[in-house]
Amino acid sequence: MIVSNDTFVKIMQGLKEARSQGKIPAFAYDRVSTVDQANGMSLQYQSQGATKYAQEKDLYLVYCFAVAESASKEGRRIFNEMIDIAMRYDVKNLIFKSTDRMSRNYKDLARVMDLIDHQDVIIHFYQTNKSINKESTHDEKFMIGIEQAVAKHLSDKISHDIRAVNKYKVQKGIYPGRCHYGYKYDHENKRFVIDQTVEYILRYVFDEYDSGAHRLNKFCDLLNDKS
Repeated sequence: MIVSNDTFVKIMQGLKEARSQGKIPAFAYDRVSTVDQANGMSLQYQSQGATKYAQEKDLYLVYCFAVAESASKEGRRIFNEMIDIAMRYDVKNLIFKSTDRMSRNYKDLARVMDLIDHQDVIIHFYQTNKSINKESTHDEKFMIGIEQAVAKHLSDKISHDIRAVNKYKVQKGIYPGRCHYGYKYDHENKRFVIDQTVEYILRYVFDEYDSGAHRLNKFCDLLNDKS
C-alpha cells in the first residue's frame, strides 16, 4: 500500500464510522486529465457529485481518491491502489462520474468487469444515476464496453491530432511547445523572443542569483518579498 499515513487513517476512520452507522461503505474516484484542471474546480465538482450520489443511495462515502492523471494509460497508480484497498477492506461499492472517468483503456476495464463478476463489486456512475453489478443484464454490461471504446477512441484521436500538429510545426520550423515565462512567440519570424513587458523581472532574478550573495532559501525569501 502506497497511500500516505494520513490517508490511511482517514480511510480507517471512515470505515469505522460506516459500520457504526450501519451503512454500506463506498469509495469514489475523481479524475481529471491535467494538473491545470486539478487546480480549477473540476475535482471539487466531481467530489461533490459523488458525495451527493452516495447520500441518495444510502451509502457511506469513506474516501474520495482524487487525482490528476490520464485514464488512457494502463496501470494508473491511484486507480489501482483504490481497488487494492477496496478489496483488502471489503469495500464493494465504487463510485465514478462516468464510464470515461473510470477508464479509457481495456486493461482497467477488464479488471473492473472481473471485480463485478467475481468479487460482487457494484460500480456506480453518478452522472447517469446508474449502477452495474453481477446481476445486471448482458446488454447493460455490454454498454459499458461500448462507452469505454468510444472514450478510448476520443482520447486516441486527440493524441493523434496533437502529434500531427506538432509534427507540422517542426516541419515549418516552429517550436511545438508552449512559450516559457519571459518569452513570446514571434509569428512573423517563427521564433521565440524576449517579452519586454516582463524582461526586467527575469533579469533581476538572474542577476541576483548570479551574484552569489544569497543562499537558496534566502534567495527564495527575497523573491517572495518582491512579489
